[in-house]
Amino acid sequence: MNNRNLMIGLFAVAVIAQLAVPGWILARHENVLRNGETFKFRCAPVDPVDLLRGRYVALGFREMRATGIPDLDHGIDPLYVSFETGEDGFARAADVFPDPPTDRPYLRVGKHDWRPMGHGEVRIDLPFNRFYMDENAAPEAERAMRRRNGEAREAYLEVRIMDGRAVPVELYIDGKPASDF
Repeated sequence: MNNRNLMIGLFAVAVIAQLAVPGWILARHENVLRNGETFKFRCAPVDPVDLLRGRYVALGFREMRATGIPDLDHGIDPLYVSFETGEDGFARAADVFPDPPTDRPYLRVGKHDWRPMGHGEVRIDLPFNRFYMDENAAPEAERAMRRRNGEAREAYLEVRIMDGRAVPVELYIDGKPASDF
């Protein structure tokens, strides 16, 4: 009887762990959505299909560069990048830090997502390069981007950033949510 109680106890612990981990991840995600600072990143969507992950709009961002650490070694992992909103209303990478800053929003960037450019300057590859949409809406969003005489329309991704994490909120094309197209 003692062995059976042990098995039931282990099963209960396994069930609780399987429910707790996704719940914790979801709670962190929702916390960033509610309390994170909003930034707009200019982008140019391209619509690929991925059979395993579904329909999404792949996003290409303008090059992000930041400064802050002289003689930056590519071995630093992770690196922390702060952002600021420019006069045009769009996000710009501001500074890089070896440790998380306490006075501003920042994004945690792994060593594969940044490259030293010399003189303390760093090129940042933003980690949110996909925006998942309804299967029918993603190709329509991509078509909407190219409708104006073959010229790309203005597009940006609204992202909330908090405690090193980023959560994409909405993709906008010419100021309207992509789902409207």
